[in-house]
Amino acid sequence: MARTYPSEFLIPNPSNPRDRIALNPFVGLERVQSDGTTEPAGRAHAYALSEALAELGHPALGAVPIICFEWLQRPENVLAGHISWTDYRAPKNPLAVRINHHKTRRKIWQPLEDEGGQLLYPELEAYLERVPRLGVPIVLFEPLRGPKNPETGLRTPRLYSFEHARHLVQKARKAAGLPAHVTFAACRHGGMTEHGDAGLTESQVMALSAHETPAAARIYVKRTQLQRLAAARKRRSFIERSA
Repeated sequence: MARTYPSEFLIPNPSNPRDRIALNPFVGLERVQSDGTTEPAGRAHAYALSEALAELGHPALGAVPIICFEWLQRPENVLAGHISWTDYRAPKNPLAVRINHHKTRRKIWQPLEDEGGQLLYPELEAYLERVPRLGVPIVLFEPLRGPKNPETGLRTPRLYSFEHARHLVQKARKAAGLPAHVTFAACRHGGMTEHGDAGLTESQVMALSAHETPAAARIYVKRTQLQRLAAARKRRSFIERSA
C-alpha cells in the first residue's frame, strides 16, 4: 500500500520554484557547500543537537539527529513517521530495529546486539528511553492547542512539519553553540563517514545504509584525515613486511 503523506509534506506545485523553496524538506536542514557536498556532523555534534532539542521540550525531535547518525535513516523518513515504536525491538524480532528506507523502498532489520549480548547502539537506546510514547511513530509532539482526549488528558499527537522542525533545529543549535552545518542531513552524512573512519568495507557500509549501488554510498562517506592515517599505516605495515 502506498504511503499517504500529510499535506505539509507535499509540494503544491513542484514546477514553481517558490513552492519548492518553501516546502523543500532540506532547506535549512542541510547546507550544500560549493563543491556540491554536505559537510558531515560528527558524533559529538549529533548527540549535542539531540540534547539541545530535548532541553527545548522536544525529546522526540531530539531522536532524529541520532537516528540519522546511528541508523542512517533519511531525516525526511524519520519526520514522516517511517520509524515507529513497533519497529523497535518488536516481539517477533526483539534484538533488532526495522529501518524503512523509503527512497529505495528497502526495509532492513538492523541488529541492536551482537551474539554475546553486547549493545551496539547503547547511547541511542538510552536516549530513546527518555522519549515519551505518544503514538505509533517515535517522532511525535503534543500540540499546545486543541481539544484533549478525555481518557488520556492529552491533545492528539502530530508529526513535525519540516518548517517546524527546521525552526526548532536552528533554535537548539544556537542554544548549544553548535556550528551552522550541524543539521539532520549532516548527521546522516556524519554517520556514514564514521563507518569509513571505522574501516568498514564498501559492502558493509551498503548493508547498513541500504544504498543500492556503491556509487550512491560513496557520496556520503567523506574522506577524512583518520582514513588517510589508517591507509598510510597499512601501507607502512606492508612495506615493513616486504622488506
